[in-house]
Amino acid sequence: MESNKHILFIREFIKNGKISEGFEELHKLLEREKEFNRFTDTSQLLSSRYARINNQINKGLISINDSNPIINQITHSFFDLLDEINSFLKTNEDDFPQLSRTANVKTKQIKERIKELTYKSTDKKKNNIDLGTDMMINKSALIKSLLSSGKKIKILFIAANPLDTSRLRLESEVREIENELSKSKFRNKFIFKIYLDARLDDLLQILLNDPPHFIHFSGHGNQDGILMVEDKTENSHLIKTENLANLFKIFSNKISCVFLNSCYSKFQGKQIASLKTYVIGMNDRVEDKVAIVFSKSFYKSIGAGKEIEFAFKLAKLSIALYNLEGEDIPELVS
Repeated sequence: MESNKHILFIREFIKNGKISEGFEELHKLLEREKEFNRFTDTSQLLSSRYARINNQINKGLISINDSNPIINQITHSFFDLLDEINSFLKTNEDDFPQLSRTANVKTKQIKERIKELTYKSTDKKKNNIDLGTDMMINKSALIKSLLSSGKKIKILFIAANPLDTSRLRLESEVREIENELSKSKFRNKFIFKIYLDARLDDLLQILLNDPPHFIHFSGHGNQDGILMVEDKTENSHLIKTENLANLFKIFSNKISCVFLNSCYSKFQGKQIASLKTYVIGMNDRVEDKVAIVFSKSFYKSIGAGKEIEFAFKLAKLSIALYNLEGEDIPELVS
């Protein structure tokens, strides 16, 4: 009850334009209530972005008029975050609730399809993946090999929602994935790094300094490429498909999986695809809710130590389990 009152208090700050004060109160709430830990990273990301914009305004690097759309976007995301905290307070439902008797997907069919979620390697040469070590790891046992290596599996979540594009629920996707990994069987084996409002320089710096095993891009895309945030205007910066493919190919001996959770990303995936790297893409436009369910379900399996092929198939099935349209949109390109 006390937390509900605190959230209402924070909402009043936002409505009165006191965004900084609202973030301060939210941080106090998150520090006090340890069960809200899952929301801490998103809160810090949003508050840092707001502080950065204010700093640019104070230095005269951006005008008030130009900053208004950015601040509005942050404010909307702030309200969304409060809504999610409220929902978390009100319910503690299982991640995969039982289907009702009137559900569109029949239980018997689901059980039969789950039995099919197996993978057998038929070509040992094609299923080897070089992870930058002295040994060759069988691709069909990739996750098992990574977990037994003694090193942590690094997942990079890099997202972009430029100002000149429609708003996406990227923070929600971050929270869902983070939640799945944090309560998974092998939760201590993963490092989950998050970059929202990602620029090209961010991606290049990460690949050079500390290349991850998984690169997860979430945002807008089209048949020409993916959209990241341009440095000065925060509008779209298109990374063309061919250039993106060439970039990932340079680091393909380090990266195990490229997950492109954006519209029409199958086209980029086909060019990125190689014998060394798994690539997941979308063959059409993908709705926010479908993208979030698919990605959180994928990492639910990865966190449980399942291989990528299994995780992909179960994530696709999860779209149907939630009675959503779009099960045929994700593709395991390679």
